[in-house]
Amino acid sequence: MPGYRQPHATLNGDANPIVQSAARIRRAHPSPLPSPPGTPDSCEIFFTSEHEEGSGSPATYYSFPTSSASGRSPSMARSVSPRPSYFALSEPKGAPPPYSASAHPFKSAGRGSTLSPQLKDIAGSNLKWRTSGQQDPDSKKRRPPTTAWFDNANALKLVMIVLLLACAYLTMIPRGRGAELRSRMSPTKLANAPVFAPLMSIAATMKKQTSFRDQLRPGSQHLISPNEGELALQVIDLYHLAHLAITSSRSVIVTPFSLPVGTSVGPSTVPFSSIFDLQRFKQLTNVEVIDYDEIRPHGADSVESLGCWVAPSILADVSSRARSMMDNGLAASFFPIHSMGHVLNSAGEGDSIPRIHDFLNKFVNDIPAQTGLSQQAIFSQQAQTVMGHKHMVPDAQVMCIDPSLYRPDHPSTTITSDVIEAKDYTAFFSHGRHLYFAAELQETAMDIASFVLGHRGPYISVHISAAAQKARCELEQKPEECEPSIAKYVEGVEEVRNLAMAGYKSGKNREHRHSTKSLSVLVSTDISDLGFRGELASLGWTLLEYEDLELVQRFGAWSPEIMDGVIHSSAKGFVGTKGSPKSIVGALRTQAWRQGPTRFVS
Repeated sequence: MPGYRQPHATLNGDANPIVQSAARIRRAHPSPLPSPPGTPDSCEIFFTSEHEEGSGSPATYYSFPTSSASGRSPSMARSVSPRPSYFALSEPKGAPPPYSASAHPFKSAGRGSTLSPQLKDIAGSNLKWRTSGQQDPDSKKRRPPTTAWFDNANALKLVMIVLLLACAYLTMIPRGRGAELRSRMSPTKLANAPVFAPLMSIAATMKKQTSFRDQLRPGSQHLISPNEGELALQVIDLYHLAHLAITSSRSVIVTPFSLPVGTSVGPSTVPFSSIFDLQRFKQLTNVEVIDYDEIRPHGADSVESLGCWVAPSILADVSSRARSMMDNGLAASFFPIHSMGHVLNSAGEGDSIPRIHDFLNKFVNDIPAQTGLSQQAIFSQQAQTVMGHKHMVPDAQVMCIDPSLYRPDHPSTTITSDVIEAKDYTAFFSHGRHLYFAAELQETAMDIASFVLGHRGPYISVHISAAAQKARCELEQKPEECEPSIAKYVEGVEEVRNLAMAGYKSGKNREHRHSTKSLSVLVSTDISDLGFRGELASLGWTLLEYEDLELVQRFGAWSPEIMDGVIHSSAKGFVGTKGSPKSIVGALRTQAWRQGPTRFVS
């Protein structure tokens, strides 16, 4: 127990007999290290258990040698001075002295016995009273610091790296809402970007891909098809291929859409997911669709070979199909199926898709027939392959089938009516109607339409195709009908307007009927003749001109191949050109999505 200082016990007191004895010992054994004047050679600390003066036994003293600042002794790390306290600490029962020469790691035994002969060696003494429940304060100083890699500093560095990569990614996103702009974010185009080139090279070294087949599930079976014709025709081919995939229990690999040269603004190819809502299509049709742009081995310079089955009628001219495949890193070999002739020749009455699909379902599972046809084509030199590449026989896992095998040769040869009939479009009403546009693309199209019209109200969409009109007149050998007639389109617009008004009469008020009667007309055409376009403008119709400088500055550069389809499908009524794939798809969407009237002009 701590007690008050007794009057007979003072620090370095000359009257104390023990202090006088210590002084005689020092004189008899002088220290080898001199101390400056006024510096004490030792300090004494006493312990007592008495609380009041004049009671108890005399205090117990302990002497500790000290050194001066100028002549520091190697026996001590620093000077020790007594605590300026008015309380003294009582000595625990049975406690050894707090200091021992033998226990000190730096003090020699000789010096310790000379300066402090009264101290005992505490080796082997019970020190539990000093270490129980606490840790030596010097142990933390002597223990080497534990180094961990994932400390706060490294964690902060990792977070900074992630933020920098995210900022680099965000700076590369085009400031626009168009599918063409978003298509620039594909890994193929990002690999050529100055900011992302190092990042893409790092990603390529981490995971090497040699073939798109590496991304396919083992044992899975797929269908793929080359692109052919304008964008609308490629869309028709897509939902026909999806219809075939359901009947054959396969998934569809869709390559990026090809935009014809001279009609596109921006990239020449656009990924599927940049135009259409892929996830929504999967959910509504139960067709597994794989975007080829996601499984293609980006950064690989090699070209893969792929064998494709085609109809004999188009074998002589497969250059456009081979070019579209090469744009996607595929060198195609084309093999004819001669036994398809009797099926394709009957594709003139109604919808021949069921008969075609029945044949193909048997063919894709008939491996001996495929082997025989491929060997026969190679032996007879009928197989067509891109120059510089070897023949690649079509395989069973990724079966490439040309559109000439699973859809009619051309829409103009099978459609004889001026209106939409469901029996002529089995594939569309089964799967194509669920091929909705991406929400961002739909929003941009509505902004463009409202900008050129000056309002966001309903409108009638008109598509005039001079190319489709010319192809049809040559096919039917009617040269007098090769030029589009504005009068026929005016007649078609009035008919659609009347049908729209009749639809509004049931359950609608006079205001709705009046708005239907004054529907605006929005026209898209491939005719560049200023006189023809001036006639359309004189009728009060609004023309879509994507090259308009103000339109480009507001919404970016857009291809008519993409934007026309979205604007057509959002109209209250539609008037198109007979035989035009773009008009056919626009009319089908208007009827299926908007329940609006449609007409074709021949």
